[in-house]
Amino acid sequence: MALTYVTVFSYVFQLCVLNIQSARNKVGDLNDIISERNLDFMVLTEFWLKPTDPDYFVHTNDIDADNYALLNHPRNNKRGGGIALIHRNKYSVKHVAIDFKPKTFEYAVFNVRSLFTILAVYRPPPLKTREGFITEFDQLVSLLSLDYNRLLICGDVNLHFEKNSDLYARQFLQCLSDSEFTYHVRGQATHKLGGSLDVVCTHGLTCRSLSVEDAQISDHFPLFFDLCILGRKQMPVSSSNVGTPRYYQFRDYSTLKSEKFVDHISANCQDLLSREADTNTMAGSVYKMFPDSLDKFASSVYHKDIAEAKQFGQQLERQCGKYK
Repeated sequence: MALTYVTVFSYVFQLCVLNIQSARNKVGDLNDIISERNLDFMVLTEFWLKPTDPDYFVHTNDIDADNYALLNHPRNNKRGGGIALIHRNKYSVKHVAIDFKPKTFEYAVFNVRSLFTILAVYRPPPLKTREGFITEFDQLVSLLSLDYNRLLICGDVNLHFEKNSDLYARQFLQCLSDSEFTYHVRGQATHKLGGSLDVVCTHGLTCRSLSVEDAQISDHFPLFFDLCILGRKQMPVSSSNVGTPRYYQFRDYSTLKSEKFVDHISANCQDLLSREADTNTMAGSVYKMFPDSLDKFASSVYHKDIAEAKQFGQQLERQCGKYK
């Protein structure tokens, strides 16, 4: 029995992003959130804790070490700040070193099993750094986009996206748009004072079911969402279940000789002008002339690849629909 191989598979991850405002004495609360939400990844900004702190392991040992691991990217030589990632042990996650040192914000890059890459960002509040932040952030995104085609950008950037008047928020969104990222936190407050300061942005990934909820462990709210990755996988399918290939018609414009085509149209128009006096009749003749001329200079052909591509697209749509 002949076999054919083409089907669709998907990865779906549960994530949380939160400005924790120091994880000191809050690991128990984080464990509760991770357990209740069945999280795969938790991205934390303003983690504050450093391995050099005397009480570092006292505060971090409560993380569920049997099932989860902690990757910490602390702020160097200063108090506060820092970025951390808590992830399931079963996922191979690497902290990626990038040769880029911005002055206006902190960041960390994590690669997940070569499936997707996380860029976690924290920009401290001073207003004077906003302009420099936009410039440096744009440089970093451009740099990462060269090497990674599935990117998640998340964290606290301290720009007011709820305000249409915020110039720097608009510039940040324009930077994302220029790099073909989608911003997902529109119209939702992420701070107890009503500001929308935290971001979730994706490129080459599907973000769905994003919600913002008050966990009452920080003045920022955690952002929960699912991250979905579609792809292709080989699976045997009986040839008896495979339908007859469908062939689709299209014009091969690569065969069209532009000069001869223009001369042909011009000659026919001149002929119509000499023969037809009624404008309605002339318009009908012109309307018919163009497809007839295309048939002559760019004939229709049939191609099976178009049918196969369309079929695969429909499979992707059906598979994605299962997770809506």
